[in-house]
Amino acid sequence: LLERLAPSLARSEMLRALVASGASSAAGAPIDAKPAATPADPANTLQQGVRAVVWHEHLERVAVILSSDQVRVFETKGDVWVDVVESLEHQFQREVRCAAWQPRSGSGLALGCRGGVCLWKDKLSWMSFLRHTWPVTAMAWAPSGRLLASGSSTCASIYIWDVATRAASQLFRLRGAVESLKWSPSGFYLYSGSAGQGFRVWETKTWECELFSDFAQPVRSAAWAQDGRTLLLACNEPIKLQAVSFTHDPPRIGGTVLPLELDLGGAVSEAAGLHLAEPTAVRQIVFDNSSGRLAVCYEGMPGVAIFASESFPMLKFFHVGHVFGRTGMLPTHLSFKPHFKHGALLCVVFEDANEAARTSSSGDAEPNIRFIPMYF
Repeated sequence: LLERLAPSLARSEMLRALVASGASSAAGAPIDAKPAATPADPANTLQQGVRAVVWHEHLERVAVILSSDQVRVFETKGDVWVDVVESLEHQFQREVRCAAWQPRSGSGLALGCRGGVCLWKDKLSWMSFLRHTWPVTAMAWAPSGRLLASGSSTCASIYIWDVATRAASQLFRLRGAVESLKWSPSGFYLYSGSAGQGFRVWETKTWECELFSDFAQPVRSAAWAQDGRTLLLACNEPIKLQAVSFTHDPPRIGGTVLPLELDLGGAVSEAAGLHLAEPTAVRQIVFDNSSGRLAVCYEGMPGVAIFASESFPMLKFFHVGHVFGRTGMLPTHLSFKPHFKHGALLCVVFEDANEAARTSSSGDAEPNIRFIPMYF
């Protein structure tokens, strides 16, 4: 089909590899996630477990966080993964739990570590250490790339770093420890989620905040839409997707809950022919703004659910398929490649459910990274 409709694209080895790795499907059919050839699978160059894969917003560059706390940085040049840095490591770079590329920078990479933030700059040749009182488990960059928010799952405050001066201000008034941070694409708002019920949204000019404490279910994961005014929230007990809209001009916050309640569990269990048990908890959601695709992974469930969205006349989501790894593998981390021209490109990190406990301390788990293109 590709050779008939687009002969020039059919000659690309990269696209042939991506097509071989999986394809999107409709009406709840599974999206196959077979091992992909280079450049869709750099795992053949990795000899240990993978915690996360982080895409650069504008460059063909990706950082792979390894279970040993080392970081491998690759560039995609044609059909080949090229090492930019074979092993990014430092004595302060311990227990890396999160990573984020600095916006408007070609090589700025922040790593959340046990004692603070390792900020690699200047073509990843030197590192500044932003010392933290607690282990850094959540980070978010402002779209300008000037400010970095960091938090910890063991602390109830947020650090706002001016990376040029390495000075930090603290935000208090939190309910519980910081589980996640999401800066809106507009730069006007910062979402902070905690382990309990409710969450806060901060306005980034005056740093006033609004507490959303009337949610009946704990919020497990969140994602901003591209307009910077719509916040998607995955809740547990029961699991469903909700949305909050911020229609007022800053500094006013005034979020309004939208009439959207997507049953994330029911949509999966009703998928024809998959014979899956209904999931009980959401692990992570990611939203690809350029294509309107939402990916959801669940605790203890082998499949990743894929949803398509419509924004007019009102926000809606439709279950369109699943992504699976090899037998016995569970998804642990999701990420979309920004601005994929042909649809959406999803990266899934899988972990062997039987070996997870045994290899968590040794770091010898087999890497399982899958790239799933969805063409539309």
